[in-house]
Amino acid sequence: MSRKLGLFQYAMSIAEGLINYCPDFNYTILYFAQESPKEFLKVKSQAEINYVSLDASYNNTIGKIKVFLNCIIGKPIFTINKKNKEILKKVNIDLLVFPGQLLLGFENSIPYII
Repeated sequence: MSRKLGLFQYAMSIAEGLINYCPDFNYTILYFAQESPKEFLKVKSQAEINYVSLDASYNNTIGKIKVFLNCIIGKPIFTINKKNKEILKKVNIDLLVFPGQLLLGFENSIPYII
């Protein structure tokens, strides 16, 4: 999640709603290293939440072109960020809910909702 352009606040409201009203699931919150949402999240209990820091070093123009080409082709041919691919392999994610255009689920073969 990013704090830019209101996306951070939108993501926080989705996360808070899911965590507070659907407590039967395990939640993992993905964020870029310098943007930890832990202090901003208003939930009943932090105990059941796993926070995973992602590498933001490839969020540049070339990375955006690769994302665009992956979407046009319809399958993840280009790996945008190998570090994040390895991080996401270690985390057991059944469904990725993301409130923006970052397609981590698409390029890492994780089911997702945008």
